[in-house]
Amino acid sequence: MEWIVTEARTVADAKEMALDQLGVDEREAEFEVLVEPQRGVLGLGRANAQVRARVMPRVETPPDRRGRQRRARGGDRKQRSDGRKAQTANSARGGAEGAARATKEKRPERRNSAGGPDNRAKKSAGTSKSKGRGEKMSTSDTNGGEDRMDFANEEELLRSFAAGLAESFGVDATVTTVRTTEGAVEVVIDGDEVGLLIGRRGTTLAAIEELLRVVVQRRAQGRRSSKVRLEVGGYKQRRKEALEAFAQRIAAEVVESGEPKVLEPMNAADRKIVHDAIVEMTGVRTASEGEEPRRRVVLRPGS
Repeated sequence: MEWIVTEARTVADAKEMALDQLGVDEREAEFEVLVEPQRGVLGLGRANAQVRARVMPRVETPPDRRGRQRRARGGDRKQRSDGRKAQTANSARGGAEGAARATKEKRPERRNSAGGPDNRAKKSAGTSKSKGRGEKMSTSDTNGGEDRMDFANEEELLRSFAAGLAESFGVDATVTTVRTTEGAVEVVIDGDEVGLLIGRRGTTLAAIEELLRVVVQRRAQGRRSSKVRLEVGGYKQRRKEALEAFAQRIAAEVVESGEPKVLEPMNAADRKIVHDAIVEMTGVRTASEGEEPRRRVVLRPGS
């Protein structure tokens, strides 16, 4: 059977497409991954997975060989073979036991200066066993504090990475960090042409924010790290104020008309702004419905 090549977003999807074309079950097919799926920087330049597959060849045993195998499994030949194996195993076992006894008889017993048996070897063996690879290592820091990355190192790392990223975008910007009351690190990028770092509806900003989180988590190497937030040119603050005003206006319409309103899909941060903006209003209630990334806020009349 000739090989076929399929392409999809994931390796699993590519395999499913190949099985559909071959018309066989997965156990009857043979696969080879040609290209692993790759994600480009900031979601751009994504490469799909490529898999080649074919129906697994069936190897049949020739008739004369099958006959020889059946005869080899039959009565007298099997008994003779088993007898030879048992005799060989017993001879080897007897030789090993004899050698062990001879070695034990020749080895003199250690004695201490008082004439008694010397137990230092046993103690040494016991000590080395207790310090073997089964010994657990402590991961807590020596100062008794929390095992986490240093705050100053976090902020310096984030400033350096954000500044380098802005430079790669060709943006002349200043980068600062602020520690919030909740303990998060807010990276602030300001400049004249920082809109390139924001993107349409903040999609580029969200991607860069995720990159900053990954950078800190990898440098922490399993230790606790702070939450990271990114603000570019005051975009988040302006969007928060606009969303609050929009949510309150829609809520007033729901109260007046008695008809529910469904907002456009939003990310979790924007949905929280909408919920918080009208939580104190009477005559309207909110709920998030749907699945990501199409999850949205619904405003309904009621208390």
